[in-house]
Amino acid sequence: MSELGKTHHPRTEEVELALSAFARRVLLDAGDVVRMRQLMRSFELHPAGFPVSSLGPGPSLKWIVTGWACEARVLPDSRRQIFSFLLPGDVLLARPAHATRPCTVVALTRLECIDVDQLLSSATEGPRARLADAMATATDINEERKFEHIVRLGQHSAAERVVHLMLDLRDRLAEVGLVRGDTFRLPLTQEHLADALGLSVVHVNRTLRALRTKGLLEIRFGGVTLLHRQQLASIAGRVQAPP
Repeated sequence: MSELGKTHHPRTEEVELALSAFARRVLLDAGDVVRMRQLMRSFELHPAGFPVSSLGPGPSLKWIVTGWACEARVLPDSRRQIFSFLLPGDVLLARPAHATRPCTVVALTRLECIDVDQLLSSATEGPRARLADAMATATDINEERKFEHIVRLGQHSAAERVVHLMLDLRDRLAEVGLVRGDTFRLPLTQEHLADALGLSVVHVNRTLRALRTKGLLEIRFGGVTLLHRQQLASIAGRVQAPP
């Protein structure tokens, strides 16, 4: 289910934060940032809980302005594997509805994004090529994150998996101005965490409770506070916590 809101615009602040993070991530220069901003005229709205599908016959790339999504596959017995979480400033590959595909993109919250093909089609030749390269770089970054996720699943303990994911989400959200201190919104259930980390819900609950008991993090009211980030970084196998 998708709804094109061509007269709808996210708040300017949200657009600027996502655009700024995207530009830093893919090394987009100031001139092309201005051009990209000028080309952003039409925004798609995808409601929470629904797949994000391409409206055309083939896959389409979307650039997220606000909201969270995930890439997942549901097995015939209803078990689910979440491959990645997608945040503002990221790109996602939407596939046609009902098409055979390795995974489905699902909006976890209300999602506002831009169709990349429409964005590029409005650009002149030079900027179009540079923006296309930037989108390709963003797609490569998504793929690199999946290698990190494979390591997380294959080599980390339960506590290491949970902490590694929390630190990763914190760092990515900080890029788009969505972290205050070390507190950020987490619109994920323990079931989402279990399906992403290859753990049972009971195991996730037990691990979060242990981390809370040790005074390392707090999760409540849909938000997370990392209380001792350097110690958490050590648990996750990071040399040091990013600023």
